Amino acid sequence: MKVRYIFLLIIFSVILFTNYSCKKNTTEPPVNPPVVLKETLAISVFDFTHYSISLKISHTLNESKWNIKLNRIFNGIETVVGTYTLYEKDTTIIDDNYGNNLQLDTTYQYYFIKLDSLNQPKDTSQTVTAKTLGITTHNYTWTGGAIGNFTSQLQDVWGTDENNVYATGEINISGKTYGLLHFNGVNWTPIDSIGGYAIFGFSANDIWVAGGGVFHYDGNEWKQVDAKSVGSQSVPLDSILYNNTDYIAIWGTNSSNLYLGNLRGKLVHWDGKKAKLLNFQASERITDIWGLNENDIYVTAGNTGINWIGELYHYDGIIWKLIKKGSSPPLTN
Repeated sequence: MKVRYIFLLIIFSVILFTNYSCKKNTTEPPVNPPVVLKETLAISVFDFTHYSISLKISHTLNESKWNIKLNRIFNGIETVVGTYTLYEKDTTIIDDNYGNNLQLDTTYQYYFIKLDSLNQPKDTSQTVTAKTLGITTHNYTWTGGAIGNFTSQLQDVWGTDENNVYATGEINISGKTYGLLHFNGVNWTPIDSIGGYAIFGFSANDIWVAGGGVFHYDGNEWKQVDAKSVGSQSVPLDSILYNNTDYIAIWGTNSSNLYLGNLRGKLVHWDGKKAKLLNFQASERITDIWGLNENDIYVTAGNTGINWIGELYHYDGIIWKLIKKGSSPPLTN
């Protein structure tokens, strides 16, 4: 009987040990929950004039399309500037009070609300403050001077401030022709191997020049975007961008949303990686491009030759339309 008791005790101990070992060994490590990326909305003041304020709108998540409602605050009263469908991670919106102009020397506040698929509020940005220029905001002293010889001509000017200004054209200095000049507040300096007809930028480190080629400045160096030189040959980097020179107008909301107009009345769009020839054809050369945002863009075309034709086109985010055409020959005695 005693032997049987000891035998049963041993078997019971083995069973307990086996269960304990199995439970211990089958314990799996904890599974880390998936990382959820938090979206960040941002709004900043991009530029301001006497009658308008430009705002940069951005977010951090990769979405092909997102909707926002931009609000303006003045004297404690909120006004909806507009509701926009955006297709880029960042864009620039200009508030000029629907073409009626903001007030001179006036402070405004802005914020935007991100909307969901049902146009219901989903998230809200921080608030920024901006002030329009006043009539006496700056005391300018204009000075005259000559750059290059008498055959030189300037075509376009752009800058971030009075100490950082660029000018394009054909400037002949000491027997050499330059296509781009830079002003540092004191002196004009020619930039070799870069040049064109039109210039537009978004910051001191993000500038575009277009003409017989397309060039971009990133704050450190200028690079040609449409082609590269191999020996004495020019090899296209983007065939559409390369084949549609010469450009004489350029504008965009950012470096991934640029429009370039050429001498043949065509428009090319650059998305940051590749060019696309748009379904657009003016009867004359493109003379200028400007917009309030990516869904509100104007293009002028025309000539000053025999016909003296002028055209005004508008883009609403879907199609381009000719909204005005006229002919006005010069007056003669």
